[in-house]
Amino acid sequence: MNYCSACGAAVSLQRISGDERERYVCDDCGKTHYQNPLVLVASYVCVGTQILWIRRGIAPAVGKWAMPGGFMENNETPEAAASRELMEETGIQVSVDDMTLVSVSSILNMAQTHLVFRCHLDQTPEFWRLKKRSNAAGLVSTTFRGMSSLFLGSSRSCDKFMVG
Repeated sequence: MNYCSACGAAVSLQRISGDERERYVCDDCGKTHYQNPLVLVASYVCVGTQILWIRRGIAPAVGKWAMPGGFMENNETPEAAASRELMEETGIQVSVDDMTLVSVSSILNMAQTHLVFRCHLDQTPEFWRLKKRSNAAGLVSTTFRGMSSLFLGSSRSCDKFMVG
């Protein structure tokens, strides 16, 4: 961060009284700028003994398989974010009441917190709304271990819930 979002003046790292961390503070107006982690959500969708994956159509990791997910928006609960991202990427609509939090992890060097929700579908979904961000979707057996083409932390998250 170089400039204040309030007045446009330069900012500098300073330790604020009563705070343990250095913060960016405007050299002119004194506004403190907090840098907080981004929250990402993903959906671990079970269909019988299979798991839903999407193939990423956009960067990062184009062509890699991942759980449907993305960034949480302002004024949105984590469950609503997971449900929305699942709908946006696959066309599958799942109620927020059917989303169960199963994992919380952090990627400290990327300032991200990842929340993974599990939901169950009674029947194989129709993938009717795939957009450029997910150019394919598929179901993989929960016994499948050859997941070298998975995106970032998806394989670590998935391993927690695999059966068989």
